[in-house]
Amino acid sequence: KEGDMVLPVALDNGFEIPYFCYHKDLAKGGSCMACLVEVNDPKRGKWVTTSCNLRIKDGMEITLDTPEVKKLRKQNMEMLFGGHLHSCDIHNNYACRMENVFKKYNVDDTKYERKEAEEDPFIKFNNAIELDTALCIGCTRCVKACESVGIGYVVMDEDSKKRRVINNKDPKVD
Repeated sequence: KEGDMVLPVALDNGFEIPYFCYHKDLAKGGSCMACLVEVNDPKRGKWVTTSCNLRIKDGMEITLDTPEVKKLRKQNMEMLFGGHLHSCDIHNNYACRMENVFKKYNVDDTKYERKEAEEDPFIKFNNAIELDTALCIGCTRCVKACESVGIGYVVMDEDSKKRRVINNKDPKVD
């Protein structure tokens, strides 16, 4: 239907598009850049964009897996995985959705391999919220989830060279 976002419509109709930052109950995504599609609009021409931020328009043609989309999607996911600590217990003990997507799309998980660093703390906010920043890929989903319920525990680190979530340093946030 015209005006709806492409990604949820595609997913609801059985099409596969990888995504990490999108969640149906949260503000628009776009930060992970994994849900790329090619758009051919009679008025604007062809371009590649994120499907979670793209509204359906009459006459618009959307292609999911062109060679350019596959190439850009793979590059974006390689950079995402480079921000994720590979030796985490999640991969060893659970079915990690991210790792499953990367395998499906033949993402090279060593191209931007990250070294373990002391700068990635494990943050325990209270009995309900824990954040292991070594597992963060910078998708902003946890930030948007907190914002949607009025909690400001976590924010994106705007001063860092890498996209990552940190605890909010604002003394007014408890």
